[in-house]
Amino acid sequence: MHIDNLRIAGWLLLISLVISIFHGFYPVGLIETSGILSVCAAVLLFHRLIRIQKLQVAVLSLIGLFSIFISKGGVFSLLGRAITANNALITLIISVGFLRLIIKTNQEDEILPKGTKALWKTLIGVHLFGA
Repeated sequence: MHIDNLRIAGWLLLISLVISIFHGFYPVGLIETSGILSVCAAVLLFHRLIRIQKLQVAVLSLIGLFSIFISKGGVFSLLGRAITANNALITLIISVGFLRLIIKTNQEDEILPKGTKALWKTLIGVHLFGA
């Protein structure tokens, strides 16, 4: 059962990634579908979290849902915005995970750089890519 959940969640995230990328080129309103698929994948993967993470997710989700329901902006419009708020970040994380799968590395032979110089190179590189 757990393997099936992982496979289903993987497919949901892949479809979500494709929809997000498509939405970047042709914004035709499918982004909510991508958000819904990501939420479905999160629900399927919820059992893999440790107890404290489950508690954090539950509390933050309940606070968010409560806030949406007591707001005056309309439940469905705010719920749609909440589901799609982190779509770009989720797409980035899925893409990086995919790259890690297809790049062949021999981590035993690889010596990672250390020290202040390596730290600054990493910070500058992350900043430039993030910008």
